[in-house]
Amino acid sequence: MDGEKPDLISCARLASALGSVLAEMESSSVPARLLDLHDYTLSQKGTPRLRNPAAYPGVPEASYLENSNRLAAILEPILPESSSSAKLLQILRDPGTSAFDLLRRTRGFEHQLADVQEVRVRQEEIEAKQKALQARIRRRWALILGGLGAIAFAAFAAWVCYDRLLLDLPGKLANEEILVPAGRLLPGDPASTIPAFQLDRHEVTIGQYETFLAELQSEPNWKTFLPPGTAASKKEVRDLAPADWANMLAKARKGDRYNGQVHLTRDTPVFGVDYPGAYAYAKWRKRRLPSKSEWIRAATGNDNRSYPWGNNPSAPNINLGINRAKNTDPNTYFHVLPSESVPADTGPFQHRDLGGNLSEWIASPDPLVPFYIGGNYLDEAAVDNQNPVRSAPQPTGYPSIGFRTAK
Repeated sequence: MDGEKPDLISCARLASALGSVLAEMESSSVPARLLDLHDYTLSQKGTPRLRNPAAYPGVPEASYLENSNRLAAILEPILPESSSSAKLLQILRDPGTSAFDLLRRTRGFEHQLADVQEVRVRQEEIEAKQKALQARIRRRWALILGGLGAIAFAAFAAWVCYDRLLLDLPGKLANEEILVPAGRLLPGDPASTIPAFQLDRHEVTIGQYETFLAELQSEPNWKTFLPPGTAASKKEVRDLAPADWANMLAKARKGDRYNGQVHLTRDTPVFGVDYPGAYAYAKWRKRRLPSKSEWIRAATGNDNRSYPWGNNPSAPNINLGINRAKNTDPNTYFHVLPSESVPADTGPFQHRDLGGNLSEWIASPDPLVPFYIGGNYLDEAAVDNQNPVRSAPQPTGYPSIGFRTAK
């Protein structure tokens, strides 16, 4: 983008083009690299062009959030000072929970600046460039495989199909715990002091629960891990699996979409586990479910914050129902993201996803009427640390509830 400074509408088109390309790549599971100043160009008519954004072998991958924030840093010194410019920069700095959110927000901003006919023409241009980009990516990969012409591309396509059939993506996150130091739940009240304890950095993942179920098969006394009064309802180890476990695990192994919505991986928090299953997993790991007081201590910290991420009730970028697209049916909405993929949802002691994504089972006096705590992707408002506990009508699994362990 050398030469004269682009106007605001051209910058908005550039942001929309970035969102469109990243959304297309996300839906096709094509990794992106971090784009820099030299990767963006604008024609004299303001048509944006992006240099091939695909991350090839040896090139570090970058998330939609990193690319969006980088474009904000590029545009900030060249945009005219105005409230509209500030709004565009804010969209790029807080694009939402996926590349599709970035696309939706930048398109909405562009619609405010340009008339409908011009936006429609721009959309056709962007779609044409997307198709050209996809064709370039396919050609580049065919060359990497060392083929020539149509024969090489056909061989590469066959390899992709073969690889897809056998694809089994491992999880990247390991078991990691963080010390929560001793402290008071209520400032100035010595009686509310909570002793120091260890709490998992992130919620238990699909991959970790998969290992638990597999190893429990060789444990003859596996029912000893269950909470009191629940053994009669568990005849086999597979009774500890979520209701849709086979489908869930198949999607996670290949990084596919679940229910046609978000992609699952082995690093996605396991959901749909009932209270006895969560309790058994924790005991199997020689740990336990955290108590209500411990969880609140980890979420409030030493500064007695109102929410795990701070004191802002609007919960920007937290994976809550308040931030879902308005045209999404809440009755079918599913939006569990991989653990640690929402940097904004970081607690005072660096625990991740306490405020959103999934609510979590906690230690409950009656395992048949268990308690869960914290916000999840369906909640229409942020869940305050002072009143975060809810009770489940029965100890079965729910798609909006996961868990983490303590010691």
